[in-house]
Amino acid sequence: MRYYSTRNPKKFYTFTEAVKLGLAPDGGLFLPERIPSILQKPEELKEKSLPELAHYFLEPFVSEIEKEVFATGIEKETFASEIEKEPSAPEIEKKLFSSGIKKEVFAEIIEKTFNFPVEVTTLSDNLSVAELYHGRTLAFKDFGARFLANTMEHLLRQEGKKCKILVATSGDTGSAVANGFLGMENVEVVLLYPSGMVSKIQEQQLTTMGENITALEVKGNFDDCQRLVKQAFEDSELRKKVYLSSANSISIARLLPQTVYYIYAFLQLFEKYERINFVVPSGNLGNITAGLLTKLAGLPVGRFFAALNSNKALADYLHSGVFEARATIPTISNAMDVGNPSNIERIVALFNGDIERIRTEVIAKSYGDPETLAKIGDIYNRYGYLIDPHTAVGVLFAEELTGGTANFGSVAVGSKGSFSVGSKGSFSVGSKGSFSVGSKEGAHYIVISTAHPAKFYEDVKKAIGAEFQIPPRLAECLDKQKQSQLVDPDYAVFREIIAKSV
Repeated sequence: MRYYSTRNPKKFYTFTEAVKLGLAPDGGLFLPERIPSILQKPEELKEKSLPELAHYFLEPFVSEIEKEVFATGIEKETFASEIEKEPSAPEIEKKLFSSGIKKEVFAEIIEKTFNFPVEVTTLSDNLSVAELYHGRTLAFKDFGARFLANTMEHLLRQEGKKCKILVATSGDTGSAVANGFLGMENVEVVLLYPSGMVSKIQEQQLTTMGENITALEVKGNFDDCQRLVKQAFEDSELRKKVYLSSANSISIARLLPQTVYYIYAFLQLFEKYERINFVVPSGNLGNITAGLLTKLAGLPVGRFFAALNSNKALADYLHSGVFEARATIPTISNAMDVGNPSNIERIVALFNGDIERIRTEVIAKSYGDPETLAKIGDIYNRYGYLIDPHTAVGVLFAEELTGGTANFGSVAVGSKGSFSVGSKGSFSVGSKGSFSVGSKEGAHYIVISTAHPAKFYEDVKKAIGAEFQIPPRLAECLDKQKQSQLVDPDYAVFREIIAKSV
C-alpha cells in the first residue's frame, strides 16, 4: 500500500515512511492510495473476534509488500524518495521489501494492541452505545496510541534510532500515547496540553508518569498546542537535528486502527436491525474519518452523524461549503474543543473535494453544556447507565434523530439541501434526492462512547446528583505528584525545548 499527502496526491510514500514522518513534508496528512473493498459481506466476518478483524482489515494497509508487486511495473521514482542516486532495480526491490511491516511482526502488534474489549450496550430499540474505554487509560484513543507505539517501537529498534514523539492533547490523547510509549528507551514523548482546559483526572494522567514523558502545560487552547506541533514538523532545520514523529490523529498509524471498532460494533447488530448508523462525538475529526474509511471499504452502514459541542467548524463547513477555522470555545466535553480540526483535510481528500458527496455521508449538529449535563442525568435516571460528557453529546443527537421531539433546524445539511421534519422525527436531506433517517422501524443508531465517565467525575456527579466509583487505575494517579512545565504558546520557546537531544 502506498500513501499520499492530502496536499499532493501525486507523490507517494511507503507505510513506514508515513508512520515515521507523522506529517507529510508539505504539511499535508497521509491517506492510503486506495481503500480495498473487503467489507461488503459482513455475514462472512461476523464470527471474527476483535483482534481477528483488526488483522483482516489492517493487513492490506500495513503488511510488507509481496514480491509480485514489484513485477507489476511500478515507476522507479515511486519508492525512491530516500535513494539519492538513480536507483537500480535491485535497490527499488529492496525498498519495496522494507516498505511495510513483516507479517509476523504485524501479528504481534495486533496481539499487543487489541487486547481489551469493545462492549456494545443496547439501551433501546433505536439506540446502542459502543464503549471504547476499556483500555489502560479508559479512553478510545488507547486503540490508536497502542498500535502506533508498538509499530514505532519495532521500526526504531530495527533502525537503531531514537525519536521524539510530539503530541498535542485536549485531554485523552496525551495519556493514551504516554502510556503506550512509557519506558521505551529509544523514545521521548513530549505532550502539550492547554492549561486549565482538561479535567483534574485527565491532568493527573498526563503529568504523573515521569520517565521518558515530558508534559508541557501551554498557556492557550488545544489549537495553540496543535499549531506548535505542526510548526515543528514543518521546520526543516529542526528535523535535520531531531528525529520527530507525531502521535496525534494526524498520524496514519493512529487513524487506521480506529477503523476496527466500527466494524466490530456493526457486526454485533447488523442482523438485528435494517439499517445501522453511527453517531460520533467529534472534535479533531480523526474518529469519524476512521468510520468513513470503513464505509468506503464496503461496510454497508448508513450515515455518520457528527455530534459537536459549541465548537462547530464542521457544521459550518457542511452548511456553507467553505471551511473556516474558528476560535476554540471551552466546554465540559473538552476533547472536542477544537476550532480548527486537522482531519477536515482528510475528509475533503477522501471525497475529492466534492462537498455534495460529503453532505451525503455526514450530518453535523452542535449542543451546549446545559443540554449535555441534562442528558447525562436523563440517561442515568432512565437506564441506570453512566455516560461521560462526550458520549452525552452523541446521545443527544441520536435521541433527536429517533424521538422527533427536538428542533432540527440547526442540523447542517448544506445550503442547497432540502429539509423536512416528519411527525415521528424522520427527516430528509440532500439537493439530489432525499435520504430518510429517524424513527423508521429497523433504523438503529450506535453512539461511539469515547471515555469512561469517571474521567469527568465532577461533571458527571453534578449531572446525576450522586457519587460513583472511580476505577482503581484512575484513582491511583490522583495521589501522584504533578510534573509539568508551564510554557507560552510561542514556537521559539517550544523549539528550544524539543531541540535538546533525546
